Amino acid sequence: MVINLKKLTIVLGMLFVNSPAFAHDHHAHGAPMTEVEQKAAAGVFDDANVRDRALTDWDGMWQSVYPYLVSGELDPVFRQKSKKDPGKRLRILRHIIAKDMRLMSRLSALKMAL
Repeated sequence: MVINLKKLTIVLGMLFVNSPAFAHDHHAHGAPMTEVEQKAAAGVFDDANVRDRALTDWDGMWQSVYPYLVSGELDPVFRQKSKKDPGKRLRILRHIIAKDMRLMSRLSALKMAL
């Protein structure tokens, strides 16, 4: 019984000491985003807020759309685009975007290698 009590005390002590690590996902890191940044993160932004950037200026929050392209989740977007521009077919749009994503992936790998 004494051995089990010691083990229990050690385990409870470890859980108590490490409890902040388990509760770590309740907040964000870094400066909070402005309202404009929050809207941009949701995909709502003005064209005036978009500017060209150097490859070295790609720090910050971003997410690749490639997994959505591969899974087909972007197909409704491509269908909508093809309705607006009959010259753009779904298959062609997917091919162009996939090609661009592969190029961006290579550029990202080159940036990391430098």
